Amino acid sequence: AELPSEERRYLSLPHGAKTVFHVKGRVRFEGGEFPRGTLNVNARAADPAIPVSQVSIDAENAFELQNTVGGLRVIRVTPLPKGWWLKSVASAGRDITNHALDLTDGLVDVDVIVSRKMSTIRGVVDGGGSELPADTVIVAFSDDPSQWVPASTVVARVWPEEDASFAVEGLRGGNYFVAAVENPTRAVMRLSAAALHSLRPNASRVSVKESETIDVTIPLVRIDER
Repeated sequence: AELPSEERRYLSLPHGAKTVFHVKGRVRFEGGEFPRGTLNVNARAADPAIPVSQVSIDAENAFELQNTVGGLRVIRVTPLPKGWWLKSVASAGRDITNHALDLTDGLVDVDVIVSRKMSTIRGVVDGGGSELPADTVIVAFSDDPSQWVPASTVVARVWPEEDASFAVEGLRGGNYFVAAVENPTRAVMRLSAAALHSLRPNASRVSVKESETIDVTIPLVRIDER
């Protein structure tokens, strides 16, 4: 069988050589003065076995990633202090925040926005008058499956408080499914695409605007399949 083009290209390189690509851009901050400290921009592969490539931003908040093996990757920033989130990543006017791209040809003029002005889904789990099981987890995820990439900014998992309240912070505005899952499977804990698909029929649908906080009440969902 013919090898995929990416693998053929890699095997054709001289021994020890790696595919080189460049990703250049700048980070902007929204909603206040960003705390001083090191902030890294990284290209994270969809395959967790591939090492993350990262570089620190310079004094003018610019960055340049290079000398990295190609493949499908998303651009992320770490570490982010409490109250700050990645809002968006764009290149040439295109939103690529939650799109895994083949970076072999590189990207220029990448605009990364880190913000304190994000959306929050806040609420309470209706346990039918009983205390929530200790293993209950809250999963919020976009209604657009194409954005369910690794480290997606529109897929999140949090644990409820003892009073069954919860808050999913740092979200982008949009339409979401929200589910309180008892006895979650490993796939749910990994936030795999298959698990998110399986949660949709029993999840609550909500809509949150940019920088808005909404309050919801959601039922408890049990998944028996392992």
